[in-house]
Amino acid sequence: MSRRQDAIPAGERSAAALALLPDKPGEQPRLFPRRLKILICSQNHAPELIGIGKYTGELVAWLADQGNAVRVVAAPPYYPAWRIDPGFRNRYARERRMGATVYRCPLWVPQRQTGLRRILHLLSFAASSLPVLLWQGFHWRPDVVITVEPPVLAAPGALLAAPLAGPKSRLHV
Repeated sequence: MSRRQDAIPAGERSAAALALLPDKPGEQPRLFPRRLKILICSQNHAPELIGIGKYTGELVAWLADQGNAVRVVAAPPYYPAWRIDPGFRNRYARERRMGATVYRCPLWVPQRQTGLRRILHLLSFAASSLPVLLWQGFHWRPDVVITVEPPVLAAPGALLAAPLAGPKSRLHV
């Protein structure tokens, strides 16, 4: 039995698991068999320090650290203060953050939240992110499209972008 097979308990050996093991001692295991192009749609993203923005930022950083090409479509940071953070503008912008390219899309941020205003808030991001998602799907052709909930209202844009490139599409709730 080879060193690679000894590294996995007998009950858990499979061709897929063996393919992820390093070829040489001291190498890190490959968590992805090849470099993936991953497009993430999330209204909230770093540098938001709590909630979905913090989680999405950590996910993006981890995926990029694994050697994947990651692009994010997100709004400018506004949560939890419900106003655009200083240093950001409420317009289309591109930046590098945490090893990924982030496309910021404007959105309407209500000063006072009601049910209707929250829906309009989510719809504003869905509308502004749609052309960016379609452009990324058509021109960049990602392998995977991930939509992070909220906002479920932006999910149709990601679902439309996915067939343009033929990748798998996932909604993360």
